[in-house]
Amino acid sequence: MEHVRSVLPAVLRKRGVLEHAMASLVLVRAASLLKRDFPKLEGRLRVKSFDEQGVLTIVAKDSVALALLRLRTESLTHTLERSFEGQLSLRIVAKRG
Repeated sequence: MEHVRSVLPAVLRKRGVLEHAMASLVLVRAASLLKRDFPKLEGRLRVKSFDEQGVLTIVAKDSVALALLRLRTESLTHTLERSFEGQLSLRIVAKRG
């Protein structure tokens, strides 16, 4: 019997929604990482978007949150990429907004 991990991507690809599902999963995992890694900044950091070029945009409400996010951008990138087992290459952009 095939494992769900191999069947699900095939079904999503066949239906033409694999990229959309992956983008949604990136957003959910990124939000979860922000909540875990920056508990004191909850509400001051927001995952905004993930585009076709692999750019994940995270918005900070103030300069302190932005500075802390920029310090951890590289480690967040590696953590997210590892969670997708090499199926994803991304770049995080931190913005003030």
